[in-house]
Amino acid sequence: MEPTNIKEFQSKGGGYIPEIDAIRAIAFLLVVIVHFSIPKFNDAVAEMGSLVASIIHLGWFGVPIFLFISGYSLGNGKFGKPVKVKNFFINRLLRIYPLYFIAAIMLMFTNSLDGAKFLSILFLQTQDIPKLSPFFVLWTIKLEFICYLFFPILIYNLNNKIYALYLFAFLILVRIFLYFLPLNMVWDLSYSTIFGGLTLFSAGILSSNLPIPTNKRKSLFSFITGIFLIVGLMNLFYRLGGDHGSEFNNYKFYPVLLLFPEIISIAMILLIIGLRGLNLKFKCFLLQILTHIGRISYSGYIFHLFVLDFFLRLTLAFNNGSGYISYLLQFISYMAILIFFSHVSFNAIELPFLRIRRQYSGNIKS
Repeated sequence: MEPTNIKEFQSKGGGYIPEIDAIRAIAFLLVVIVHFSIPKFNDAVAEMGSLVASIIHLGWFGVPIFLFISGYSLGNGKFGKPVKVKNFFINRLLRIYPLYFIAAIMLMFTNSLDGAKFLSILFLQTQDIPKLSPFFVLWTIKLEFICYLFFPILIYNLNNKIYALYLFAFLILVRIFLYFLPLNMVWDLSYSTIFGGLTLFSAGILSSNLPIPTNKRKSLFSFITGIFLIVGLMNLFYRLGGDHGSEFNNYKFYPVLLLFPEIISIAMILLIIGLRGLNLKFKCFLLQILTHIGRISYSGYIFHLFVLDFFLRLTLAFNNGSGYISYLLQFISYMAILIFFSHVSFNAIELPFLRIRRQYSGNIKS
């Protein structure tokens, strides 16, 4: 359940998990930084060293993290309980569509789309979205919505150990099928379709039912291991030549590309269980900012390229600096504008619908 007011949800025991918003914020920042940085600041980014450059260049890791977190937040508290399918889908429509609809309207006017293409985009047929538009990121919303369509089936299977085995056997068979495809096709299917997305989403649902460790040392070890796996995988991709929008033709990638959803799922399970086991109080000012960014991240994600276009036009006359200091100052300025815009969008558009959808938040059949 996404909070409309944190204090209200905490006082009522609404099941709000601040760690989810913190991780969602990290995923959002990864996506934003890669779109901000490439290709304009390649030289400046390179000055920061291989590890930092790999995190910046491989920010598209934020997309699979989003998928995993969506599965986790939806699966939390729903094991052993029948899902009221009608309420679930009304809830999801109220969560996703208001902002998506506004983005589609803006896309229609900014790109002079005809009515047929607008209707196609509105029903998540995102192949009609112009690739150079500031709303090309909407393809990930389509992927997430497809995972939502599978949610009632997934939670039903994961509630039963035998059916859960069949589910994961099916996902393994998909991997065997992908093994015989060309390298680039393996990557496209593993990253940008349900062939990989469903694995991440299912792993998120399943991990929401795993016990949270009470031992602080074990929690810290789990958390650090999860981060190490994700950052290490980013660095591996970067060193082997994988970059934002690159064509994979190095067969050293093959096992990693094939098993990418499984590797990220394992890393995310370790990270989120470890983070929840640490039981941070989230009273620190910086952590509160992080959770707030996570809370408004949907608005930020939908509009971040739109705001980036505005920012670049605004700073065009003053954009004469070079090097990583200039890069950092410009990124901080851009983030300040983006967070302000996202905060306004969240309160003006998302929040009213979050309140309306409360009546559809119950998932138990009466």
